[in-house]
Amino acid sequence: MSRGAAAMETLTGPDSPHWAPFLALYHQAFPAVEREPDELVAARTEAGRYRLRVSLDGAGAVTGCYVVDRVPEKGYVLLCYVAVQPRWRRSGVGRQLCADAVEWFNEEAPAPLLLVEAKPRAARLYRRSGFARLKLDYRVPHIDAPGVEPMELLALPAADGTAAIDADSLARIIRHLFVDGYLVPVDDKRLQSQLARIPAQTRIEHAPVPAAG
Repeated sequence: MSRGAAAMETLTGPDSPHWAPFLALYHQAFPAVEREPDELVAARTEAGRYRLRVSLDGAGAVTGCYVVDRVPEKGYVLLCYVAVQPRWRRSGVGRQLCADAVEWFNEEAPAPLLLVEAKPRAARLYRRSGFARLKLDYRVPHIDAPGVEPMELLALPAADGTAAIDADSLARIIRHLFVDGYLVPVDDKRLQSQLARIPAQTRIEHAPVPAAG
């Protein structure tokens, strides 16, 4: 049940009033193997690379958050760390967070692709927000730990109706995601295995998502 549209606020770094509640939600929502170090999130936010937004309830408490990683020189922008406080789930906050990010991307268009990585259950939210799944066996490395996590890689379809991404372009993106985001070395076996799984053309699946029951 929707509780109405939430107010949105941009955080610019640890001096922002809602930084501590954001960090608390960040730690609550994501296990250590999926979290970047707090100091890295802070540094990239202060530098203007991360666009960090939080949603607020009527009392000014943080109900959700998301980060957009702006790397236009690599040909993509990444929506990541989308999280909603447990008591606000199924209230429309998640959809509003996604809509806010998509609206910004459509207005600013800093890169050809807006990407998001998601576990299968969460991927439904993104597909309802206009994202389409890349037909790819995609497994991301744990941060500062062995192992991988199966994910879906989704893209906001380009206005020109692009149906696929070529292997070289996708390899550049994934290499940067793994090295810069998951902090693995360029010779990491998990990265090399993922690059080997990229087909010559990766199809963008535009099939509609059934409405929730």
